[in-house]
Amino acid sequence: MASIITLRDRDGNIIEVPALIGPKGIPGDIGPQGIQGEKGDAFTYEDFTEEQLQALTGPTGEAGKITEVTATVDNTVGEPSVEVELGGTEEERTIGLAFAGLKGEKGDAGVYVGSGDMPEGYMVQIDPTAELATPEELGAADRVHMHEPEEVGLPAASAEDAGKVVVVDENGAYAVGVKPATVSFYDATIPIEGWSDTAPYSVEIALAGVLATDTPLIDIVQSGTEETDALIREAWGLITRVVPNDGSITAYAAEEVPTVEIPVHMAVIR
Repeated sequence: MASIITLRDRDGNIIEVPALIGPKGIPGDIGPQGIQGEKGDAFTYEDFTEEQLQALTGPTGEAGKITEVTATVDNTVGEPSVEVELGGTEEERTIGLAFAGLKGEKGDAGVYVGSGDMPEGYMVQIDPTAELATPEELGAADRVHMHEPEEVGLPAASAEDAGKVVVVDENGAYAVGVKPATVSFYDATIPIEGWSDTAPYSVEIALAGVLATDTPLIDIVQSGTEETDALIREAWGLITRVVPNDGSITAYAAEEVPTVEIPVHMAVIR
């Protein structure tokens, strides 16, 4: 069946005429190559669909692990540094750490006890034959060092001098002084049971480390709950004194004993 071509004439009328189709002609020559276009933009994440992105994602690999870590420290002095060496495979790593420069500079030898010139390398000198410095003189020194007597070659403190130290300034002037005070802390609970039967009432509470010679500073420990703390404060008002013993404390009440336990905290300066 012949093909029909539909045409429209000048007056707008539609005319159908048979199409005259001849045999396929011979292909013509290939034309010259066109001018190369401008370089396009690089692909971005938004250029791909969700399916395409999933197709580009490979399977999850096995997690790597560290099988060995070694460390070495050399004997050098200087700025501290560390070199890290990775070994093994991506799946099974080994790590080597090489530290350097951790050694400090050689310090001074300390205190030289003796008369005459102080040998090189010592920090301070004590001349046992020299007159003792006064506390005011030592207090005016730029640097003061405290030592046990035997640490600087002097006889150990006698029983009556127990607790004393040798104080030395940077020029070698020295004096014997008292050790700085230390503070110890204790916690205890004053109970509602175990009190004596007659006034003044007393109860002993075991407390390791306390000495009869101590002069403790003592106060109650409140819980933070007002109702409970009000009862503790009221009970604490019944306690007239707390006396230290060797390894314990004794609480006293004049007229009546507390009906709630009283947690206390003590500070002892020695």
